Amino acid sequence: MDPLPPWPALPKTSPLDPEVIRIVATSLVADEAQVQALAALLDAHEIVRAQRFNQEIHRRRFLVAHGVLRLVLAGALGRKPEELRFNLGLYGKPALANEPHLRFNLSHSGDRALIALAWDRDLGVDLEQYNSRTDILGLAQRFFAADESAVLVGLPESLQKEAFFSCWSRKEAVIKALGTGLTTPLDSFAVEVDPRRPAALLRPPSAGGDLTLTALPLDDGWAGAIAAPGVWRAECWGFILNAALR
Repeated sequence: MDPLPPWPALPKTSPLDPEVIRIVATSLVADEAQVQALAALLDAHEIVRAQRFNQEIHRRRFLVAHGVLRLVLAGALGRKPEELRFNLGLYGKPALANEPHLRFNLSHSGDRALIALAWDRDLGVDLEQYNSRTDILGLAQRFFAADESAVLVGLPESLQKEAFFSCWSRKEAVIKALGTGLTTPLDSFAVEVDPRRPAALLRPPSAGGDLTLTALPLDDGWAGAIAAPGVWRAECWGFILNAALR
């Protein structure tokens, strides 16, 4: 499997258009020298968070994801990545301390991550790798809205896995765009479940009626979505680790 979807490579310095939401895909697979180079960009709080992981693979993925996040943000701002400082919102969503107009969101699954950023626009991105061991119907019944679960059950069995992970990614993107965490239950709003139809927010949460929801063009076995208010267009890029660390 390719480490990234077939998106063009993101330039090191890349100013961001105010009408654009930029989505950057990165692999979280890195050699020891790359992990150490990325870890050197992080602050003490991020290093402490990384050290809390019991398994080495999760620690390395955290360091790579957050190091790449700094490089992507720095490239859009024309800043040095190690100079960036972060604050946490009321429900734990991170934001840049000294650059409040540049909003961002990070999602990772397996050995990939997606980073989304935009000017003056709250946003949420989510990435899900299909897992054959997931109890699709059981989790849908527990967490999805009743009408979403009904649509999933009514789909051909051959489409149910794609539908479940697509729906899950769309709902997570909405929650992350709102920045309210699990105070907004997943069953309090509804999205399009059928993967043959365009992504859509069919019944918005009480605090998110103006959100636009879009599925991302990923390869087989992955689902991703972006949610943000207003009118915007998406740009999809790949992050090439070797080139960025030269």
